[in-house]
Amino acid sequence: MRKIIFILVLAMSFLALHGEEKRIEITMVDIVPGKDRYYFELIKRSLENCGYDVKLNIKTDIPILRVDEYLATSKIDAHFFMDTAARRKRFPNIANVGLTNGLADRRVLFIPKGCAYIYKDVQTLDDFKKLNKTGAFGEGWTDVKIWKHNNLKYYEKSGDYRLIFDMLISGRRNIDYFSRSVMEIIDEVDLYPQLDIEPHLLFVYNNLDFKLFFSPKAVEKKEIVEAAILKAKESGLIDDLLKKFYPKIFSDTDGLDLLNRVELDLAVPEEILPHEKK
Repeated sequence: MRKIIFILVLAMSFLALHGEEKRIEITMVDIVPGKDRYYFELIKRSLENCGYDVKLNIKTDIPILRVDEYLATSKIDAHFFMDTAARRKRFPNIANVGLTNGLADRRVLFIPKGCAYIYKDVQTLDDFKKLNKTGAFGEGWTDVKIWKHNNLKYYEKSGDYRLIFDMLISGRRNIDYFSRSVMEIIDEVDLYPQLDIEPHLLFVYNNLDFKLFFSPKAVEKKEIVEAAILKAKESGLIDDLLKKFYPKIFSDTDGLDLLNRVELDLAVPEEILPHEKK
């Protein structure tokens, strides 16, 4: 009897230990509720496919301008950012796998209603420059450095970047467009029916995909998540989830029709480019 009890206790101890090893809890931020659901499902599904019991603690009460501070001080475990040299220097604890298969560095333009005709004859970056139009961005964004490097006109908006939408709608500040990633614009288009998606052009930043950056205290979590997302990439899960959450990116009838747009490659300053890629 004692032998049976000993075996049961041993088995239960093993199961408890094994279960503890396969549980992971990650605290993150949903800045605009619902907007980043793709990233959360990718992380959760990737870890579950590796046998983890996953708990995502999603905070919704952190202003966008505070996310860096919260990550640096380990008040959150991880956040997804464009992969740049400056970001790697500030947050070296990075899961070095692209999260969007390059879609995050494909950009299209929000423009005022009825203004698509302005861009219809553009075939080259020089053609676009000759239009002498001004794009708006949030203050300090990587996009600003890229626009400046390519001698394109821009305006930087301090504070909440979401005010740019209202500025573009109202015509204030003489801005003509708001460049957004193809993933962002699909999520935002229904929120701003007063704006159109410019149908002709596709701006491309190469090698600046979004990646997960972790807090200084989340090194072990980073190792686990990086391995899981790499498997998700290899298995096709990333492709499947992108098509699930952003079907209009891939549609040539009621979507962005990326394959038939004129691609304008933008040179990226050397100081922006990350030093390592995977």
